[in-house]
Amino acid sequence: MATNKPIGDGHRNGMVRRRSQTKDGLFGRQTKRDLTTGQFIDKKKAGGNFKGARHERWSSRQKSLPPFRNASGPH
Repeated sequence: MATNKPIGDGHRNGMVRRRSQTKDGLFGRQTKRDLTTGQFIDKKKAGGNFKGARHERWSSRQKSLPPFRNASGPH
């Protein structure tokens, strides 16, 4: 059976807690977000995903919302 030794060598086992990643709409790169505050933390320079961070998924309700309108424009 496999073991995760040596203990205390500084590597992570499992997923990163309270972090998620989502795709940036402008460049298509992954962006890491803190789930407790909602702030963006980091962006990948190269392609690919962050290790261990969960993916945010868009729900069907969010896809059906009307498009954003500018506050100064006509309503």
